[in-house]
Amino acid sequence: MSHDNYQISILKRKSQLDNVLRLTHDSLVEIGAINPAPSGMFNFAPHLDETEDTTVLIAEKDGEIIGTSSITIDGKAGLISDHLFERETNRMREKSSSPISSAWRFATKKEYRNNKKLAVDLMTKTREVLRESNSELCLCLFQEKHVRFYQKFFNGEVVAKKIGTADGSDYANFVLMAIAINDVRSKV
Repeated sequence: MSHDNYQISILKRKSQLDNVLRLTHDSLVEIGAINPAPSGMFNFAPHLDETEDTTVLIAEKDGEIIGTSSITIDGKAGLISDHLFERETNRMREKSSSPISSAWRFATKKEYRNNKKLAVDLMTKTREVLRESNSELCLCLFQEKHVRFYQKFFNGEVVAKKIGTADGSDYANFVLMAIAINDVRSKV
């Protein structure tokens, strides 16, 4: 997928993962979700990057990663939602006849944060990857202030809310959203 001089693709080189982690860190620091880390990187769930069940999408422009999104199909490593919403995630596992999934680590560079097209293109590619999986139900974890955008795009249902922390220091209102993959709207 290529638009506005950027290209969205699946991360193929693990060496680029550090750039994704820097982008994630910077994005979360800029919105006040975490404190700056000395490494300049943030990885909420490093174990998920070690599994073949995770797909990392990147948006690149002129060789620079300007956006990212990750998708994980439930397996031995679990899902991003297991950290804050273990009970609710297990309930969804029990209800589903197929493996559930999660879409997570949505981030864009600051100078592209107001580029709605980039956000929509990343979500569209995320939706495509989810539809290609065997999963019928996707769980997403967002800060509450972003829920309306993702509800509108994915037609998701809020399952639970909780105050939690991403980095062990700053607390925020998190929301767990369930998305029936086959019911996702085709447009924003």
